Amino acid sequence: MTADPAPLQADPEGGADDPRLRALSERASRLARALGASAPRPGPLVPVPLAAAMPEPLRRLAGRLGLDPLEGEVLRLVASADLDPRAGPAWVAWRGGGSPRPSTHDLVAFLAPVSPPEAVLVRLAPGGRLRRSGVLAGPEPSSPGTGAPLLAEPLRAADAAVAAVLGWTAVDRSLAGKASVAEGAEGGIAVRPAALLTDPEAPDRALRIARDSALLGLPVTVEGEDGRPFARLPVPVTAEAVLDACRRASRADAGPLARRVHPRLGWDDLVVSEAACRQLRALCAVHEHRGRVLDGWGFGRRGRGRGARGLFCGPPGTGKTLAAEVVAHQLGMDLLHVDVSQCVSKWLGETEKNLSRAFEAAEAIPAVLFFDEADALFGERTRAASAQDRYANLEVAFLLQRIEASDAVVLLATNLRRNLDDAFVRRLHQVVEFPSPDAMLRARLWRRELPPEAPFDPDVDPEDLGRRFPLAGGSIRNAALKAAFGAAAEDRAITRRDLFAAVAAEVRAGGRVPDRAAFAPFDDLLDDVRPEGV
Repeated sequence: MTADPAPLQADPEGGADDPRLRALSERASRLARALGASAPRPGPLVPVPLAAAMPEPLRRLAGRLGLDPLEGEVLRLVASADLDPRAGPAWVAWRGGGSPRPSTHDLVAFLAPVSPPEAVLVRLAPGGRLRRSGVLAGPEPSSPGTGAPLLAEPLRAADAAVAAVLGWTAVDRSLAGKASVAEGAEGGIAVRPAALLTDPEAPDRALRIARDSALLGLPVTVEGEDGRPFARLPVPVTAEAVLDACRRASRADAGPLARRVHPRLGWDDLVVSEAACRQLRALCAVHEHRGRVLDGWGFGRRGRGRGARGLFCGPPGTGKTLAAEVVAHQLGMDLLHVDVSQCVSKWLGETEKNLSRAFEAAEAIPAVLFFDEADALFGERTRAASAQDRYANLEVAFLLQRIEASDAVVLLATNLRRNLDDAFVRRLHQVVEFPSPDAMLRARLWRRELPPEAPFDPDVDPEDLGRRFPLAGGSIRNAALKAAFGAAAEDRAITRRDLFAAVAAEVRAGGRVPDRAAFAPFDDLLDDVRPEGV
C-alpha cells in the first residue's frame, strides 16, 4: 500500500505562512493520495518527474511522443479520469464540484507549488506537443460548449491514447463506420474511402486517423472497393496522405464526360477582389457546415439537395476556373471538369443520361462538379415553337431539378450571365462576379507570374506593367510565358522589352487596338502590330 505523501513544501521566497499556499499544498496532497501517486517534489522550479504510479504503457506512450517530464505528468493527470475510477470523484472533491475531468485551470492550480503557471500553460497550448500530437482533446464531443471560460473547459485524453494505456487498440469514437482497427495479418487502422470522403468533415476525420495512427503506432490501410487493401501507409502518416489514398481508391468517375483534376492551388494562388474572395469562402462554408445547419439546427427538414451551388461569371481570363480549383482544394475534394461537348447528344434523352452520370460520379467520389461555359447547357428556356425547342427546354428542366436535388458541390462558370435561365440563379448559394482586375490586382498578377528564380533585368517592374496594361489574369500569364520562352531561346535574361512585346502580341490576339502611349518607350513594337481582321 502506498504511503501517504508528505504535504508539499512552500517556496521560502513565496512566503511559507501564506494560508492560500498551505491550503493548495494540502489539497494537492489529498488529490495525489486519491490518485495513488507520489507527491511532486517541492520547489517551484523543480521539474515534475513522471509519477511512480504511472502505468508502464502510459510511460511508453509518453516516451514515444517525446514528452518531457512535466508533459508526462499533465498527460497522466488528464488520463486519470479514464484510467482510475477514483479520479473523477477526487477531482470533484478537490475542486468542490463541477466536472470529474480536470481543466487547464485545475492543472495550473494543482501543479502551482512545483511548476510556474506559464510552464503548464505552454504545454497545454494548441501548438504544444500534447495538442499537436492529438493526445489531448478539448471538451467531450457529446457535450461541446458548456458555456464555461475557455481555460475552465474539461480536458480529456484521446480515445486512442486511453486504449493504448489499457492495452487495447481502438480509434476515436467519431470515426465509427469510417475507420477501425483491422484484424488479421495486415493489421493497422483500416479506412473505408466511401464513408470517409462523403463525410462533410472529411479533412478533420483524416487528421484524427493520422493522429490515432501515431498514438497507437499502427499503419493505415486504405481499402479498395472490393474490400481488399488498396494502399498501406506506414507510421507516421499525414491527413493529406490519407485523403489522397482514399481518392485514388475510389474508382468512381464520369468517364469521358468529365476530366478528374487533383487540385493543388490554394487561396494564395488566387488573385481576385476582396468581395469575390469573401463569397468564395462563404460558398465553402455552405459545404463545411451543412451537417450542423441542416441536421443539427433543423434547416434541412424541408429542403431537398444538401450540396453547395455557385455561379462564377465574368470576362474570360479573370480566374473562374482557377477559383473552382481553389474551392475544391479548400474542401479536400477532386475537381470533375465537365466536358460539355461529350455530354450533349443529338439523340433524345442521351444528354440527360450523360449529365446524370456526371452528377452521380461527383456524389460518389465525392468531387466538386464544375461546368465551364455553362450557358451552353443552362441556357434560358424559350417558347416551344418547334420540337427542337421542346427538347431543349426539357434538358434545362432536367438540370434545374437535378442540380437542386444534388448532394454534390456544383459550380457553374460563364462569360455571359444574361444567357442563363433565371431559375438557375434562384437555386444558387452564391453568384460570384469576376470583374476585370484593376491596376493593383494586375500588379499582383504580374508578381505571381514572374517567378523570383527566373532571370530578369533590373528594370522589370510588375507595378508598372499593372498600371500600363489592362489585361486579365489569363492574358498576363500568356504574356509572361511568351517573354520567358523568347528569352530562353536566346539564352539571356528576360527584359522589359520582352514583356512589352509579349503584351503587344496578346493585345493583337484579342483583336484590340493597342494604346501607343502605354507602350512608350517601346512604341516601335506596335509598328507591325495590327488587330486580327483589320
